[in-house]
Amino acid sequence: MKKKSLSAESISKDFLKEKLDDLRIELLTDVRDEVRLGIDEAKQELDDNAKKYRDQILSKLVGIAGDLETIKQENTVGGYQLSKLRQSIINHEKRIKKVERAQAAA
Repeated sequence: MKKKSLSAESISKDFLKEKLDDLRIELLTDVRDEVRLGIDEAKQELDDNAKKYRDQILSKLVGIAGDLETIKQENTVGGYQLSKLRQSIINHEKRIKKVERAQAAA
């Protein structure tokens, strides 16, 4: 029995095209898998960075919200004190006018 060997004469164009197509498909599959892996890694890194920055931003916002609450309370107290001072001034003006009228009458 004679063994079949591939010689330059027995390799046909169709055989070469078939092998080339097989290699092309294999290469495209490998490239696609690598690209998908790279995209997945990039997504994960982006998510990790987003979480880190989100936590930093939220921490800053908590501090700002606390400061804002303090300012609101101070404004409320300040408004009350201003109201009391205005009332006190009005009372003083009334007393001054009363004293001035008493002096003018005397």
